[in-house]
Order: sequence, then C-alpha cells, then structure tokens
Amino acid sequence: MSDRHEPNAAPFEDGPVTPERLGTVISLVGIGVFTSVDHTSLNSPAIGAFGGCYVGSAIVLFLPLLLRAGSNGGFEAMAPTG
Repeated sequence: MSDRHEPNAAPFEDGPVTPERLGTVISLVGIGVFTSVDHTSLNSPAIGAFGGCYVGSAIVLFLPLLLRAGSNGGFEAMAPTG
C-alpha cells in the first residue's frame, strides 16, 4: 500500500482563492503597512502611501504570474510553442 502524497496539478482551479485575489489583498495590506510605517518614522503618510502603491502595483502584476508558473511547471511550460 502506497501512502505517497500526490501534489495537486491545478491548485487554483476549484477554490475561491486565485492568484489575482491573493495579489490584490497582499498589495492592499502593503499599502497600509507602508503608510503606517512611514507615518511613524517620517510623519508623512503620503510618502508611505505612494511607496505602498508602487510596491503594491508590482505585487498585483507579478504575483499571479509567479504563482501560475509554479503550479504549471515553470515559465518554460507557459511559453507559447509555435
């Protein structure tokens, strides 16, 4: 009897958690964290909010790509073949 754990080939197919939703939530949390840290350190929440938006936009754009590449076997498997 084999008790091997088979990894799920498509971890985002059947659940409510998608890479896009994860990226959005993490970027919103990042904006709040950057704003609060910058408010306590520099007394300027506007600079922190700008930095949070900058980092948050990168997270929204690239986190879904990285998560989908990891679940699909890497970037080579995602490349179009022509």
